[in-house]
Amino acid sequence: MKTIDTYMKQVIQKGKGNALAIGPTEVMITAFHENDAISICDVLSKENHRGEKKSIFRKRSKTFNFKKMRKTFQKKKKDIVIGDILELERYMKTFIRDSIYITKGTIYLFIENPNYDYDLLIKRYKRFGVDCTLVSVQDGMILVIQVGNVKNHYWKEKFYYIIDTLIDIIDIIGDALVS
Repeated sequence: MKTIDTYMKQVIQKGKGNALAIGPTEVMITAFHENDAISICDVLSKENHRGEKKSIFRKRSKTFNFKKMRKTFQKKKKDIVIGDILELERYMKTFIRDSIYITKGTIYLFIENPNYDYDLLIKRYKRFGVDCTLVSVQDGMILVIQVGNVKNHYWKEKFYYIIDTLIDIIDIIGDALVS
């Protein structure tokens, strides 16, 4: 059985065009460097400075603003989007609509926790009429979303954002009442 890294390495080796990687592993980054068919690859990840001493001379990295994702990457410009669900969890309400907006190919979302609840994520993607498949690997799960030529609608996006916000508020109130 394959691991997340081996599965994603095969996907990256077959890929071509523009790619976006959010929170990739070292294996995925080296696979992007080895593939000459991928012309542009944007990598968004948190830099890890745990083992280093604090220094005033260390270059500060600029954080990416997910609210400007549409403006930065434009409509239907990315062929492959690869993302770690744990890093995207905070931005999931806006990431779903923005990822469909910027992608013309396939979205791969991976997580190392095989017990993660994918039902809500799949339901939110299926609202836009995309095909979602769940691939089980040895050390986690991968959600493969075929976007293709799916269109976004402005009012539909706003309506879904309001509904998702209300559901989150109701969940917070319910958790507070239970505990």
